[in-house]
Amino acid sequence: MAKHTIQKQTKYMLRKRDMLTEQNRTMIKAFCDEFRDYEKVPMELRIEGKEIRRFLEQYGVTLQTFNKMTSCLGRTTGNRYAYSIPVLLSIAEPAPIIERKYRRKFQVNRIKTINYYGSKRKWLEEYQLIFNYTADGLGCSRFMECFAGSGVLSLLASKGKKFRTIQANEASPATYNYHCVMKGEKTFQEFIRELEIIPQLNRDAFMMIRQNLYNSDDYAKDESHAQQYEGCEIRKEVQTADVKKAMRLYLIKHYAFQWQGGWSGTRLPPSNHIEALTDTHKLYETIELTNLHYRKVLVNGLDEQDMLIVLDPPYQDTYRVQKRSYGLEFNERKHRALIQLLSKEVYPAKIILCGYRDSEKEDMYSRYFKRSKAEWHCYQFLRSSVPTEDKKKEHIWTNFDMYCLCNQYPDMFKIVF
Repeated sequence: MAKHTIQKQTKYMLRKRDMLTEQNRTMIKAFCDEFRDYEKVPMELRIEGKEIRRFLEQYGVTLQTFNKMTSCLGRTTGNRYAYSIPVLLSIAEPAPIIERKYRRKFQVNRIKTINYYGSKRKWLEEYQLIFNYTADGLGCSRFMECFAGSGVLSLLASKGKKFRTIQANEASPATYNYHCVMKGEKTFQEFIRELEIIPQLNRDAFMMIRQNLYNSDDYAKDESHAQQYEGCEIRKEVQTADVKKAMRLYLIKHYAFQWQGGWSGTRLPPSNHIEALTDTHKLYETIELTNLHYRKVLVNGLDEQDMLIVLDPPYQDTYRVQKRSYGLEFNERKHRALIQLLSKEVYPAKIILCGYRDSEKEDMYSRYFKRSKAEWHCYQFLRSSVPTEDKKKEHIWTNFDMYCLCNQYPDMFKIVF
């Protein structure tokens, strides 16, 4: 089916849904109760057409009208119609839609990606200055991000057009799958079409999506598989992009309190993000995505003189409010192994390591780097979204100096050593 035809059908479907009366919502709620134990696939009801028509007779509504009201997913084999259970729940009992006087602005030309614990979105201006400095002043023409997470730094590097190659590596299969969906043209269009029909989710719909993703056998198998092979070099990458899994992850990260907790009713509807996501999708064209253990990616770039390597591993437990914040955790032993690798040689590549630092006592990173054969430096980002103590402020460790950048922007960077 042509793209403009799909868009036209979706627009008409949403218009019909926006005109729902209280009686229509009562009917949809009764529909959910009536077919609660009917045949299901994950988060879907698949019901025979004759059963639905029999139910709708008492309300005087045709099947075609009902399908437009409920954003029916389509007809399957055996004349069964598929309906998204979270969509039905959210239409029947809609969550309040938050109205804001001013539309939220995304810094650095509206880069929009999944919300992620430890994301660098709030420091995009600082990293843009650093990227420009390393590309123009230090001759870096290639960029590598070993712990991509939300991917916002790789997207920022793509937007800046300072690097001829950009590699974003993410070990978590679920997060890597999201990036693959965002990169592919066909998968992205399918992702946006699904996002368009998602209403403002209520608590029940959010909890169903969250339980379905995190408690599914596929998710547990993928994450444990990545953990099992984290020290090996033979783990296979995810082979196919799954749009539905990417959508569930996006919705969970959007609605979750502080991106990890329970449902938050203060979020804008996800359909508000479509324009920003479309702009971000274009940035993936120049990004190479990999799904490997960070060490395999890192060792390939350390000896390249024109390479800028960004390492943003999961923060140490000491500096976290939420102790279980990542799909693939990174304990103190792994942090120590990473620092030992970085500090044992003088590498030609330019390296940035991100983290927090305790101002009252010397942290593990600084202890190792001060004894390193190479000359390492530590800088603190001065800007913060909320007032916070020094040990909760962002720091970076680099094997190149940024003194001139700190002198030029004294309100953004502070030299620690």
